[in-house]
Amino acid sequence: MHPDTMSTPLSKRQIFNYFRMGLVTGLVDKPTLIAWADRRIMEEEVPDDRVIELALASRRSYSELIWLLRGFQGEPDHDLPLRLVLARAGVVLEAGAASAEHVIMGLRLLNEEEYLPVAVRHQIAGLRQNLEMCRGGELSRQELHALLAGFLDPYRDGRALLGQLEP
Repeated sequence: MHPDTMSTPLSKRQIFNYFRMGLVTGLVDKPTLIAWADRRIMEEEVPDDRVIELALASRRSYSELIWLLRGFQGEPDHDLPLRLVLARAGVVLEAGAASAEHVIMGLRLLNEEEYLPVAVRHQIAGLRQNLEMCRGGELSRQELHALLAGFLDPYRDGRALLGQLEP
């Protein structure tokens, strides 16, 4: 990630895309999204209507929130939001909040993103194959964990920006 990107505030389009992909993968939950929206309302002199709608969305299903965020984000900007989702996956994996299997199953849903870079799409498909090998006894859970951690490590620099999005 370019050093200037680390200090630049995220655009709402990038934030909406991050939360949408995070919800899709299961790496971000509804309370995190709603807490972000609540904080933004308190911080902004004139809150964005879309942020207000998200703050009031606690009773909406995940699929409704994903649909809302898809509409809010406009033209997709996958580069930085994808890096942030992958940074979040690394945090979740390291914290032991989810197993490597759970993280890989969530990440595989990103392969449905039409603008996902081909290289990342192939890497995620490779992780899915590694998961199948683990289930078949050809890889241990520790080896699977190490392979996933190796894939996620280049995205570690995105963790600094996660502070703009999560408490």
